[in-house]
Amino acid sequence: NESVLPDGLSDLLFDVIDDYKGNCDFFDDDLDFAEAIINYTISRAVSQEIIEPTSEEYIESLYDELFYKYGEVLMDEYQAICENND
Repeated sequence: NESVLPDGLSDLLFDVIDDYKGNCDFFDDDLDFAEAIINYTISRAVSQEIIEPTSEEYIESLYDELFYKYGEVLMDEYQAICENND
């Protein structure tokens, strides 16, 4: 069940994470932080009209996709950066 993030949404997630990645504390497996990043990304995407908040189900599906992308790609990548910065 491969769903594709809307154009620009993935880039926005990277931008939001770039804003925070100087703070390596955020990689302490803090689920609340991940949720905050994703919620902020979605609200920015709505305000920038990257996505239309057509339904709660749609927003939830985007949330799940972003969470997956965040977990799979970004945590590994940025944890490596932080470990190298120690």
